[in-house]
Amino acid sequence: MVEFREPGILDTWTIDNETIALFRREGDKRKVSQVPYSWYFLLSIDDYKKINKDQWNTWRRTGLISKAELDPAGDYVRVYSDHHTYSEKGLKQELLDEIITCGAKPLEADLTLAERYCIDNLVQVNGDYKVIYYDIETDDREKTIEIGKHQILCCGFITRDGRELWLADEDEQDLLSKVSRILSSFDVVVGWNSSRFDWPYLKARLEKYDMRNPLWRVANVDLLHRFVVSLYFSKLGIRSWSLKNVAERMLGKIKEDFSGHMTELFLKDRDRLRQYNLNDVRLVKELDEKTGMIDSLIRQAVLSGCPMRAISKEYRGTGKVIDTAILMETERQRKENHSNFRFPTVFWQSREEYVSVTGGLVLEPKVGYHKMVYVYDFRSLYPNIIMSWNISPETFRAEKEDDCYSSVNGYFYKKNPIGIVPSVIQHFNEYRDELRAAQESMSPDTPEYQIHDVGQAVAKGMTNAVYGVMAQHGSRYFDKRIAESITLVGHYFLNQAIAFFAEVEGAEIIFGDTDSIAISWKGEEQSSLDAAIDMYVKMIKANLKADFQLSNPLIEFNLETVFDKFILCGKKNYMGHVIQSGEQPADFILVKGLESVKRNTIPYTVKILEGIYQMLLAPGGDEDAQPFRFFLAGQRTDFMTGQLIGEDLAISQMVSKYPSEYKSDLVYARIAGRMIEDGKSFHPGINIQYLITQGPPTNKKLDGVLLEEWDGVTLARDYYWDRKIWQPVNRILKVVFPDINWEQYKVHYKEKRK
Repeated sequence: MVEFREPGILDTWTIDNETIALFRREGDKRKVSQVPYSWYFLLSIDDYKKINKDQWNTWRRTGLISKAELDPAGDYVRVYSDHHTYSEKGLKQELLDEIITCGAKPLEADLTLAERYCIDNLVQVNGDYKVIYYDIETDDREKTIEIGKHQILCCGFITRDGRELWLADEDEQDLLSKVSRILSSFDVVVGWNSSRFDWPYLKARLEKYDMRNPLWRVANVDLLHRFVVSLYFSKLGIRSWSLKNVAERMLGKIKEDFSGHMTELFLKDRDRLRQYNLNDVRLVKELDEKTGMIDSLIRQAVLSGCPMRAISKEYRGTGKVIDTAILMETERQRKENHSNFRFPTVFWQSREEYVSVTGGLVLEPKVGYHKMVYVYDFRSLYPNIIMSWNISPETFRAEKEDDCYSSVNGYFYKKNPIGIVPSVIQHFNEYRDELRAAQESMSPDTPEYQIHDVGQAVAKGMTNAVYGVMAQHGSRYFDKRIAESITLVGHYFLNQAIAFFAEVEGAEIIFGDTDSIAISWKGEEQSSLDAAIDMYVKMIKANLKADFQLSNPLIEFNLETVFDKFILCGKKNYMGHVIQSGEQPADFILVKGLESVKRNTIPYTVKILEGIYQMLLAPGGDEDAQPFRFFLAGQRTDFMTGQLIGEDLAISQMVSKYPSEYKSDLVYARIAGRMIEDGKSFHPGINIQYLITQGPPTNKKLDGVLLEEWDGVTLARDYYWDRKIWQPVNRILKVVFPDINWEQYKVHYKEKRK
């Protein structure tokens, strides 16, 4: 476990070439300490010798470097330079390019001066962040919303303890001064779509008036963005990420709607504008409280040593968090004389030719309708592989040495001491175990339990993210040989399972996916399957010890789900009735990969699919196709002739740029263009809901209208039925009843000639 040597901080930044700032909070007071430090990067001894003395003297004389000296451990050379930012007249890039031209590889040169200091001194993040939620409203009378173009009218704030404040002012400079002063007095500010709108808008307006911008020291967290990239929320099937839709779906609350311009309220009804603005902030706060999103990010900061401001800049995933955790652990091991390994520099654009990595093995699914399906999971597969083989860049050996584990792909890993990457995973696991142990004495409905739950979930997520960082092209840890030493173990496990269960009477593997397998069990007793599973795990452990010299292979192969009825449509696409989840009895329908859980599926189709699921899973539902033929024919008639509700047919789409920037003639881009022409509010990133009003075969070109503009009549019904409804329904029914020609239930069906 990393032992931190410095008191905990909340943030750090570079002041000048030789000074950094460490920001802490003592009660409500902010304390900033200035610390002198010199920036350096590293070269291996061999790489240092590749560069002649004349070149070193030239760099010193021109000021590109100040000095070069042996690292205390003696394995590397520290090269000191005042040019530690890429933006400083390109001098840092010039120096690194010249070093690379000499055939040397600069190490860890991408770290800032502040990052270099924090890693060298194992500076901890203490997590005592002050958080506020906010939302701005702007002059929206023009056709488009251009970041920073128009006046900011007002801003609403709510603190974590529920204190509310609302500011509005005709004098925008005075308003900006107050808003920036309030936001900069907090450490973390949270908004909805704030990274695309509120935050850059505030910065642009401050710049317009040539006002000091204190917001650079604040972590801006866009809750919308965090929801979109979260794997958990992607599974909820949310089809529109507007605050209105997400609040209704997750909170059961209605966002106040206003069809006019915010400027009208600013001029004529500020009480209503205040209520509208603050209501949005309340919804953002409640969404965070329900999901624990900000708490989870703070936990990441504390666990890794990566401050919140750095985490908030991450566009996707936890790459910076894991990178910081590994570099911190590297420094700890260096201080304890376990290792003096240094890592490559991360450049904005990778200088290495792209190399693909063999990923997880996905077995060809046995498409069809199955009964009694047992899904088993290799829990924490990749972290356990890393721990079992002691896989880490500094333990890797291309050739066999004494005291090594053999890998599946023919390479080797030193057994001792424990590697840097396994140590990071062990740290995360120990932290998670401590929280879970504490939870045993807590009631699940208490705040303390929920806080611990967030913490252990964060630790689990960070553990699972380690492999992703190691296998990412351009990462400082990327090595195809190491990445495949991990993924190919998964192949090994699945191939061993195929061979083993082929000999088990009554068992059939119907799909396998990286870390799980599904077995269709036709045997009489489940106990026989349980015994076979135990034998398989024992066989795997014995083979790992014999084939790869593993002393203590970590394998967690657990029963995850039991289905009594299961429809497998393709790779990672299935639905079924769950009767057991883990060790607990269950009774629910689980759907993965099918259209009913995809957010771009229209609600009308989802309702039909859910009806079909219920029919299929009813007793005898798979035995007679006739009820489904009647059902589908009736649904087609109702759709083609009946009264329809626009919300059930609306397609949700984010328009990520201005319509003129799209090269293809897309329906939603055309609709966005008409929005601008009609003077409607538009900005890149807006989410629109629209309907298709004409399309093939009655018209070759698709077109549509916004949901709110639909006349309730004009609709490309044939297009909707054949493309949006029939196709996903057919995908299910043809698997269960393959002998029926479901094509005949399309509107435009052409009987095939024999």
